[in-house]
Amino acid sequence: MANQYINAMTAIWNSVGTTYAGIKMNVTNAASAAGSKLLQLQVGTVDQFTVDKTGNVVAVGTITAAGITTGAAMAPLANDGAALGSAALSWSDLYLALGGVLNWNSGDVTITHSSNMLNFAGALNGYTFDTPILPTTNDSTSLGTTTTSWSDLYLATGGVINWAAGDVTLTHSADVLTVGGGDLRMAAAGTNAASVVTVGGTQTLTAKTLTTPVMGTSLTVQNGAKVIGIRVTAAGTLEIYAGATVLMSITETGNLVVLGTSRLTGNVVSLGNIQANGDVEAFAGVP
Repeated sequence: MANQYINAMTAIWNSVGTTYAGIKMNVTNAASAAGSKLLQLQVGTVDQFTVDKTGNVVAVGTITAAGITTGAAMAPLANDGAALGSAALSWSDLYLALGGVLNWNSGDVTITHSSNMLNFAGALNGYTFDTPILPTTNDSTSLGTTTTSWSDLYLATGGVINWAAGDVTLTHSADVLTVGGGDLRMAAAGTNAASVVTVGGTQTLTAKTLTTPVMGTSLTVQNGAKVIGIRVTAAGTLEIYAGATVLMSITETGNLVVLGTSRLTGNVVSLGNIQANGDVEAFAGVP
């Protein structure tokens, strides 16, 4: 069956200087009901496409266009009543102007643009991501700045802080932090009772038990301004000293030199000389 037309119209527009209109109707609206329409197209008495007297267009079906330009907001007929795109038909891009806002649920959560910045606000329960958050390139940005710092860092059991792809790592296990790949060094010796003991720093150790300690050439004990120590000289002599004064020395050949009086309650057996600058008193024999 050939196409049937109620009214088929043709026209020829052939003048460059003439502005044509295919269909024109000029209404003088002296008085009319609110539902009056400039155009009303129906199927079976049901409106399919209408243009009301204020210029509002209502289409029951889909409007397909190469482009739509509007000077006002595009809104659904009701709140939460329509989507932009669908699961099968997605928009390719979204362009927003300076200061553009993405607004969920009347301000519950917003993303607001300003020059070179995006501000996230309103998510009282936080923001979640199901993949790592990465910088654009390796070593290109930081977490926080010297003036705007994060308050805390929370890591799960087994969490790792990793520098330079494993060069040095700080790994958690139950009640333990393990440094891997390098040394843990303190910039300065701690002064608090709970400070970490450092190898090169000067610190006071209190109530520490040393089992089989290995000392260098000297051991110093200080009480106030008085210093008493034990040291071994380059020649192998063991010296007990107070300040700069040597009180007693024992050479590696067994010679004993005592600065002051020596009182002994047992036998003294010497393989070398015993020299005293004071008295030597013995309550037992001196072989």
